[in-house]
Amino acid sequence: MPPESIRSSSVRSKTATAFFGLLYIAGNMSNAIYPLFVSALSNTPQTASANIGQLAAAEFLAFGLVILFAGKFFPKQNLRLSVSLCLAVQLLTALATTFVPVSTLIACRLLFGAASGLLSWLSYGYMAQTMRPGRLAAIYTAFLMSVASLWSYLGSGVVAELYGYSSIFVFITIMSGVALALMYACPKTLTVSQDNTGAGAVAAKKLSFAPLIALLSIGFFSAYTSIFWVYSDPIAQHLTGPFVKYWLTISLVCQIVGALCATVLVERLPVVLTLTVGLGLLVVQIITMMTGVNGTVFVIWSGIYGFLGYFLIPFYIRGIAAMDRTSVMITYVPAAQLLSASLGPMLVSMLVAETDWKGGLSFALAAILIAPLFFWAATLVSRKSPLWKQVSDAPA
Repeated sequence: MPPESIRSSSVRSKTATAFFGLLYIAGNMSNAIYPLFVSALSNTPQTASANIGQLAAAEFLAFGLVILFAGKFFPKQNLRLSVSLCLAVQLLTALATTFVPVSTLIACRLLFGAASGLLSWLSYGYMAQTMRPGRLAAIYTAFLMSVASLWSYLGSGVVAELYGYSSIFVFITIMSGVALALMYACPKTLTVSQDNTGAGAVAAKKLSFAPLIALLSIGFFSAYTSIFWVYSDPIAQHLTGPFVKYWLTISLVCQIVGALCATVLVERLPVVLTLTVGLGLLVVQIITMMTGVNGTVFVIWSGIYGFLGYFLIPFYIRGIAAMDRTSVMITYVPAAQLLSASLGPMLVSMLVAETDWKGGLSFALAAILIAPLFFWAATLVSRKSPLWKQVSDAPA
């Protein structure tokens, strides 16, 4: 291939990587800063009476279900049109949320969740076709959390003050508008090289058993993270100490640091050992919380929780890629995450009172104890990734 063609191909590849990173942010921004959306709902007179739980369930369920079935129904041609429609749906439903009656909010969030799910599926589909999907996932996540943290600050501290809380609904989707304006950078098909499969081929692949078990591990891990997130603020309100009021900020900063560290270490550390140690630390965290902690210890563990929450997912993705060389199962990771993250607190709320935080944490403990068991089982089933062995097919 002539040098000019090589350079042109490299530029197109980098442009596509950046664009799908933008889609990753657009698809996951609402999930990353959902508390800001909740704050906008509760402070806007028109939407103050909305059932937040039902809205969250509608959005997250649509998000997960679209990812599960996107491989089968996603149109194989004209990727730009499909992406444009998803971004337009996000922008229009966000705008509609500012003026539609409460009775139609669920429909808005269903459409928004479906569009976000497809954008997320496309970004994971792109990751699945690259040589180092775990590292790319870490990079995308680091950017997502950095933007989300900035948006959280600007949304509540600047936008709401200047334009009212209802403007936050649109503010959250700014990155969707940016992506729509840069649509020329979107590839016509989801294909990285001749050796890899496109989005349409994803549907034709059968689910592999080992990575399917690993997805269950991710599901329990995500259920744990969401359950603890629900009960963390009630716990903090009953603690004293100089840093307790900053626990959320510290945890969010640690999430960014965790994602950044993963970009450097995900191809260097052994997957199974890293996940075992990380999940083990989270088991200790929950047990410590249940036995009682002071404010300072709570903040430290909240920081560790935030760090590991975004540090471990790229290792999961790398492990799944090693178990399934087609990397098809990577596209199901966000569905496993979000469906479990939404169903976990919902099931716990049916069995435990909101004031019984120890009872709630007991379910989080059960979930984080089960998570490594499923991943160990997956490595035993997979011949390419035996237990305790360095994953060999991901370059160091």
